[in-house]
Amino acid sequence: MELFHFLLDHRKEITRKVTNLPNGIETVTECENPKVVEKLQAHVASMYQRVEEKRPIHARDPLFAEIFRNADKIKMKLEKTKKGVRVVETSEDAYVAKLAQSHAEVLNLFLKNGHVEVMKNHELPAKK
Repeated sequence: MELFHFLLDHRKEITRKVTNLPNGIETVTECENPKVVEKLQAHVASMYQRVEEKRPIHARDPLFAEIFRNADKIKMKLEKTKKGVRVVETSEDAYVAKLAQSHAEVLNLFLKNGHVEVMKNHELPAKK
């Protein structure tokens, strides 16, 4: 949680590019501040570990709960960059690919709106 709150507190320094793929997403999240870069890389790595171990966060939020229910259908690739991270999340399941895309949109909202957005619940994408 400490890493997450630190990133929210420094969100205006962070840039993020999201590219929707037919089967998921590719994101590049970066910052010029080396302290933020270090925390960003650590946070993303820890979140990936949670997904792999199926240790949910934000379970009250329908979107996050659904992502963890479908964790075994998500292929994740994390690559550190000089200024942050490049992430590719894909799935052979079209609905799970939509979950990854929705999650990327919500992370953009976290950066835009900060702590206020974190307190909200986020809707699931349509199954079709």
